[in-house]
Amino acid sequence: MNGKLLLALLVTLVCSSTPGVVRAEPEPPAGEDVLGEIVVEATRDEAKRIRLPPLVVKPAAGASVDTIALHGVMARDLELSGLFELDASLGEPATDDVRPRVTVEAVDSGLGFPKLVARVERWRDGAWSAELLEQAAAGPRDRAAAHRLTDRVLGVLTGREGSFSGRLALVRRSEGSDPRLYSADPDGRGLEVVTPASQMVVAAAFQPSGVLFHAASTHSGAIRLHRSGSPEPLAVAPRGSIYGVAFNAVGRVALAIARGPRIEIWTGPSLESLTRLRAGSLDMQPAVGPDGRVAFTAESKGTTRIFVGTKAVTPGRASSPAWCDHPAGARLVWIERSSKSSWIWSRTLGKPAEQLLGVRGKISAVTCSPDGRLLVFSYDDGRALDGPGIYMGNVDVLRPRQLLPQPARALAWGSAAADQ
Repeated sequence: MNGKLLLALLVTLVCSSTPGVVRAEPEPPAGEDVLGEIVVEATRDEAKRIRLPPLVVKPAAGASVDTIALHGVMARDLELSGLFELDASLGEPATDDVRPRVTVEAVDSGLGFPKLVARVERWRDGAWSAELLEQAAAGPRDRAAAHRLTDRVLGVLTGREGSFSGRLALVRRSEGSDPRLYSADPDGRGLEVVTPASQMVVAAAFQPSGVLFHAASTHSGAIRLHRSGSPEPLAVAPRGSIYGVAFNAVGRVALAIARGPRIEIWTGPSLESLTRLRAGSLDMQPAVGPDGRVAFTAESKGTTRIFVGTKAVTPGRASSPAWCDHPAGARLVWIERSSKSSWIWSRTLGKPAEQLLGVRGKISAVTCSPDGRLLVFSYDDGRALDGPGIYMGNVDVLRPRQLLPQPARALAWGSAAADQ
C-alpha cells in the first residue's frame, strides 16, 4: 500500500458529533488531597462554573533575578496545571491571608552548583505547617530543574507529582516540507526539531524511561520505527510499514502495521514479542492503557469508531484515542468531528461518556500527561479559542491555554529521561 496514501487516510479521518451530556460533579478524593476542593457545576443551558482551591506562589523576599526567573517557570506550570486559582503576584501576602503558599528561591549551594528551593506552607488548626523542597540545578536558569521542582510541589499539594519535567513530542509540517518531529517542554518553551528533512514522520511515542520513538518514511520508502539517538531504523517483526506506535507506563507496546491491504494492531510486552490484536482492515492510532488494554481507531460499517480490544466503545466518526492514567481511575479520551466542529470526549469504561470540549473548527490530535491530569490537543483551523495551535487543559476543569501557535498532526507526552 502506498505510504503517502495511507498517511493521507490517517490525517483526513472525518469525525462528527454525538449528543451532549450533563457533567456530574466529581466525587472528592479521600484524605486531605487539595484536589478534593475542586467543584465543577454545569447544566445543559449554562457554561461550567469552576471553583478551584486557592494557592499563592511568590519569590522569597529580596529575590534575585534568578529567583524571579524560577518563580516565572513555576507559576506558569502551576497555572497550566488547572488545579488552582493561582495568585502569582510578587508582593508579600497579608498577615491574615491563610491561603496555601509556595515560596521559591534560587541560591548558591556552596558545592559548585546552584540549588532551587520551594517552601510549601499550609494553615492547619490555627498554625502554619511547612515542608521544604530542594532541587539541584545545572545552572541558575536551569528550566529542567525548575520544572522538576514544580512536579515535586504538586506531589506535596495533591498526593501525585506532576509531569512538567517531561517532554512533548509534536509531529507537524513546516512550510514547504513533509511532517517532521519536534520536541518541547510541556509549557511550550524550548521547541526544537528532532528529525532530518529527509524523513516524513507519521507518529511518535515515549517509552516509560523517556526515550522517544517515531515512525517515519525516509526518501519515500517504507515507514520504519526509529529510536531517538540511533541512526538506523529498528527491525520489527512482523515486517511492514508502521503507522502508529504507543507505550504504557510499564513498557507494553502497540504498533499499527501495514501488511498488504490491511493495517492491523500488534501488541505485546516489548517490541521483540508482538501478537496481532485482531484481523482488522484499517486499524490505526493505537493507545495502550495503564492495565495494558489497547484502544485504537478502526473502520466500522462505513465510519470510524474507537475500539478497546475487539469491542467498539464509541459511536461513529471518532478518532485519536488516548489514555489518561488519572488519579481517580484510567480515562479514555478521543476526538469526534463534523464538517464544521470538533469535540473532545472522555470516558471511564463502564460509565457514560462526558463531553470535555466542543469548538467550531478542527481538533486533530490529543494526548495525556504521564500523571493523567492534563490534556494536550491540537486545534488546526477555525476562530475559536485563541486560534490554531497546541493547547493544554486539565481533564477535570479543561480551561485550555495555548502553548504554541502551530498545530500538530500527532502528539505525545513523556516522562523525564532516566538520565536527567
